[in-house]
Amino acid sequence: MDRMLLTRSMLAGLGGLVLSLSLSGSALAEHHEGGMEMHEGHGQAMEAAACPGCGMEGGLCAHCKPMAMQILGNMAVGMCPECDDPGMLCEACHAATEGALEMMGGLSVREMDGPEHTMVCLKHTIGGDFGAAYGQLFELGAAQGLLSDNTMTGSVLPDAAADVTGESEIYVAFSMPEGGAVQDPLFAYTVPAAEYAVFRHFGPDPGMTWMAAYTWLAMADVEVMHSPAGEHHMGMPDENGNMLMDIFIPVDDDALEAALGMDDDMDDDDMDDDDDMDDDDDHSGHDHSGHDH
Repeated sequence: MDRMLLTRSMLAGLGGLVLSLSLSGSALAEHHEGGMEMHEGHGQAMEAAACPGCGMEGGLCAHCKPMAMQILGNMAVGMCPECDDPGMLCEACHAATEGALEMMGGLSVREMDGPEHTMVCLKHTIGGDFGAAYGQLFELGAAQGLLSDNTMTGSVLPDAAADVTGESEIYVAFSMPEGGAVQDPLFAYTVPAAEYAVFRHFGPDPGMTWMAAYTWLAMADVEVMHSPAGEHHMGMPDENGNMLMDIFIPVDDDALEAALGMDDDMDDDDMDDDDDMDDDDDHSGHDHSGHDH
């Protein structure tokens, strides 16, 4: 569970991201006005993406990279008490922003309709000990007869668009079993249906993927909604501490589809059916929070 602690320390930077989105507004406007001409013929373009001519698959072009660095630097300043200048970050924040920037080159992004679902939750704080929190969650869940072979784990951030600090509340969570009866201090939390930008993560520290995901959304001009976000954990970490998960961030669906270059005539239900096949049992475990959040 050390990975979870690393995640939360990075997620404390989401509050700084809210500031960074506003600070990058003029840069985004300038980018969209001149981007097409500048990016003509860029090699590995994905029709999607923040930039109309460069995509995440081919890495960031010379015009996009400084904008991404600005967003990530502002995010780091928001999360770290030792940093007050995006251009002069401490060693740890510099490494985090460089890692997130590198991840932008191969970020996996898709759109998904998330159904309403209920999680068994235990309140925690982003800056707390997640190993201990999950240990308590599973101990209480077992005592209350709520765990099964099909239990899906994750976390739930109640408001993906709110300012986030180390004291912000987050829920460690697992899927509610059918007919389950929850007792204090556990509680049932129903995540409402929402449209999500879904980012796939594999590695030891999803914190940098969170940073890359929010940066991608900012550059693509996709609004993050005031709704739960989260992580859906797909199994335990491997022998190297790498963990496979999906990160769900609630967004304006029209803006996301435009950013992904999706055809307006495309039937959303067909896409949803495909996603449901890929993530068949995932819905019960989606920590659709900024920590499925």
